[in-house]
Amino acid sequence: MIYLVPILFGIIHFIEFASYLSRIAGLKVGYPMLGYSFQQMFFVGTRFLFIALMPLIGYMVDKQISTSSYINMLFLSMLLATIAYIFVFFLKDFFILAISKKIIRKSKIEKSKFENYNNIDLKSILRNKKNIFLSAIVFCCYSLGVFVAFYFALIFHDYRTTISQMSGVVNGLATVLLTFIIEPKLAKSFDEKNVDCINFLFSVLLGRFIGVAILSPIVILFLFILSW
Repeated sequence: MIYLVPILFGIIHFIEFASYLSRIAGLKVGYPMLGYSFQQMFFVGTRFLFIALMPLIGYMVDKQISTSSYINMLFLSMLLATIAYIFVFFLKDFFILAISKKIIRKSKIEKSKFENYNNIDLKSILRNKKNIFLSAIVFCCYSLGVFVAFYFALIFHDYRTTISQMSGVVNGLATVLLTFIIEPKLAKSFDEKNVDCINFLFSVLLGRFIGVAILSPIVILFLFILSW
């Protein structure tokens, strides 16, 4: 069971990371709002997987697995999520094309012009430092909120129910930042069909990668040191 959690976590992040490409797909076929709708469809699907993830972690806390085993599970979870991100990035053109065709087929669009929005400029992406930073913080909290709460529930076992509920507080804060700061800017960029909107999107995804692949393991390492 300790390996099932990282696998589910990796699948969740794979789907969510790939879902952002739906926006590019929608833009390519001239229907950005349909692209956003497809992204939300994928996102809702991951919530069902997340619902399955929570009882698994709770069961391990109830069984009082060792803190070292729990920390190893966290490292493996972040590793699989990172691998999923890299896989999606290198196959992004394939996913964009597949989702574009899906949008056309599902929406019964008879004819659609595929516009060129594939150009990615690293300099333009790195210019969005604020978005990268906020995205890194948001997705670090998002990826670790539940895990950290259950970690302390494992340590303070008598108060495990109370502590485990704190995961909602951390995820709630991350959701507020994502919903009220990052998402409106991203939506405006796509609505205006700004030539730089793709770079803006990838700045958010770069921040997500940094948050999960770099910041999260640092936090986990800190927890590991505390558990000594």
